[in-house]
Amino acid sequence: MGNIFVRILGYILIKIFRLVAVEVSVDVSSFAALTKMMYEEEHKFGSKPHVILLPTHRSIFDFLLLSFLSFSLPELGIAIPHICADEGFSRIPVLGYMARGAHAFFVKRGRGKSDPELRDHLVGLKKNGRPCCIEVFLEGTRSRDRRFLPAKTGFIRCLLSTGGRHIALPITINYERIPEQLTFAEETDGGVRGSLTVSGLFCWLKRVIAGEVSIGRIHIAASQPIHLPTDTNVPEMLKLVQRMEGKKVFVSDFHISSASHLLSIPPFQIRQSLESLQCNFWPKREFADKLQEPCLDPLMQSETELWGTLLQFAHFFAPLLKKTHPKWSQWL
Repeated sequence: MGNIFVRILGYILIKIFRLVAVEVSVDVSSFAALTKMMYEEEHKFGSKPHVILLPTHRSIFDFLLLSFLSFSLPELGIAIPHICADEGFSRIPVLGYMARGAHAFFVKRGRGKSDPELRDHLVGLKKNGRPCCIEVFLEGTRSRDRRFLPAKTGFIRCLLSTGGRHIALPITINYERIPEQLTFAEETDGGVRGSLTVSGLFCWLKRVIAGEVSIGRIHIAASQPIHLPTDTNVPEMLKLVQRMEGKKVFVSDFHISSASHLLSIPPFQIRQSLESLQCNFWPKREFADKLQEPCLDPLMQSETELWGTLLQFAHFFAPLLKKTHPKWSQWL
């Protein structure tokens, strides 16, 4: 049965998405490899492995999207995950309580050493030999400009030290326009980087109700699952995860139009360049004629927002710069 907190938060998410998004789509078939691997593991060892969900982190929406998906789409074969979140989130009134009820647990980041409390909690999740599902954001914070930030290794090292069999599933959450894009643009332009607060959230909800927030479409896709033996080379594994997530990034006409407006390059030339780099384009709708078309206008963005939108697909060009501009390649 679904957790009551997940039900409540899922209800709220649905209401918000109906106001700000055209659609939320899931590549259900991309999760099939996880189901197959779990079945093979259970057949071979007599029990299922622990599943580690490794989603990209671009928005606070990411925090509950996978919990809601696991609840509303049981065919994915994923249990409602225990979400590893920053300790600061637990101190936010109401939100921290709701998150804890929705299977979140909180850790202190940036310690640079092992955390015995975290280890004890992870051991507790695995008690009685039952498989558990854990969700963790490897980057530790939301990316302000859609780039992949350096992954943190501490949590995975701690998790593997608790024993058991683990399967990691890289997941890419694509946004046409990130919900917090305007705030991120202001921070990039020199504004103060603020933490999440209840007052800030209510101000954002006020804009949502007033029809001032539009994010277009959201698409979620999984990569191939990865076995994690206890002697896994964690830094190399996390680099592989981010490469896999990068390949599942999707580009829409809105992203291309934004880049065209910013760079003064015809849209078809940008699309041709991305096609040659084997970029993924936003999946076509099966019933396109029955659905509202996205109404995002690139011209409604500031120049800083346009640059952020362009970075949705800039990492596809990184290999081309590796020899001539290695630092640019690494930055992308």
